[in-house]
Amino acid sequence: KKVKIPYTNEELIKLFHNSPWYNEDLMKMLRYNAHNIFIPIMILFTGARPMELGTLEISSIKKKNGIWGIHFNQMIKTVHSERFTPLGQVLIDIGFLKYVSFMKKQKETRLFPTLKVFASGGISFTNDFTTYNREYITKDKDKTFYSFRHLVNQKLKNKKTPIYIINDIIGHSDGKGNKDIEIYGDNMPEEILKDTINECLVYEFLDFSKVKEAIDILYQ
Repeated sequence: KKVKIPYTNEELIKLFHNSPWYNEDLMKMLRYNAHNIFIPIMILFTGARPMELGTLEISSIKKKNGIWGIHFNQMIKTVHSERFTPLGQVLIDIGFLKYVSFMKKQKETRLFPTLKVFASGGISFTNDFTTYNREYITKDKDKTFYSFRHLVNQKLKNKKTPIYIINDIIGHSDGKGNKDIEIYGDNMPEEILKDTINECLVYEFLDFSKVKEAIDILYQ
């Protein structure tokens, strides 16, 4: 496998501060293609695969032991990929749960109903983001949507996060045949996972206030 290179801070700024999705097209995207806005933000705090995020059902956003999170249990890659990942506080602060509540009121079942899921197993977001990535973020062919996942993994490692906590957040197996971790051990408590996400996955150079304002207007 060819390793994907994580995005730099400058490239994240290009996407979230300077590109059309998060500026002049923001309201239109949230109204008609909300996945284009939410999926790139969600991956910053989950490290999830695009298929996992794009095919989420509204029922997957739930509370567990009093903590809001995402139950990844559909379109997952391996048995180890099923997990409950707490929502990063930034997602809650910008109003993600308002969007979830709004979609419930619309009697939708999928979180992103306008996103196309192909019979071949792909999703339309991946294709759209690939084009968008080259036009507005980087020309580097080694940087794709999976560069987000690599970035999250690296940020957790840089904070000396234990491998079993990283696995529980982003859905990797241990990879070393450790049955005590992979089979017999329970997942880490939600409180620990939530604290790890909020302490390690920090992007202080990013400002999502425009997104919050738009969500407040659209999803009453």
